[in-house]
Amino acid sequence: MGILILAGAGVQLMTRLIPYGVRGREPSGYITGIPAVFLSLLMGLLGVAMLVVPDFMLILFGWSDE
Repeated sequence: MGILILAGAGVQLMTRLIPYGVRGREPSGYITGIPAVFLSLLMGLLGVAMLVVPDFMLILFGWSDE
């Protein structure tokens, strides 16, 4: 999961576009510029945390049975 999050963050960082809107429809708009870079870096940190401490992150997000 951490690798997929890092890959997604990398794509968003390269394109500097983060779409938003209703799922299943065309995006209502895009977050661009510095806010997109900041959110992409934040997502990248989440991916690194998933790789470094996966047990804690799974519990934190409620994806674990513990």
